[in-house]
Amino acid sequence: MMNHTLIINYYFVIYHRRKMSLEVRKFVSEINIKCDGDVFHEMIRYEPHHISSICSDKIQNVDIHEGELGTIGSVKSWKLIHDGKEITAKEVIEEIDDEKKLIKKKKN
Repeated sequence: MMNHTLIINYYFVIYHRRKMSLEVRKFVSEINIKCDGDVFHEMIRYEPHHISSICSDKIQNVDIHEGELGTIGSVKSWKLIHDGKEITAKEVIEEIDDEKKLIKKKKN
């Protein structure tokens, strides 16, 4: 069994009402998961909701908004914890390569 690292990397915007300004912040988190590569790939592709039970201090929930889990074009919403506050990020699956264990996503 190997250790795999899930790197979560999102930009988000905070609106300050009093200052009437926007602030862009970057959310980066690394989560180490000990499992085989096939298990890791399958979990990220078909069962991302299990990630929240592995690291509930960083990820609260993962929901599917459009399409079906594990398919190109599907849209997932991640509820993350950053500085004690909940933020939401969406992503779209652009490419899947099972042979290389690759899932290419873009932020939505």
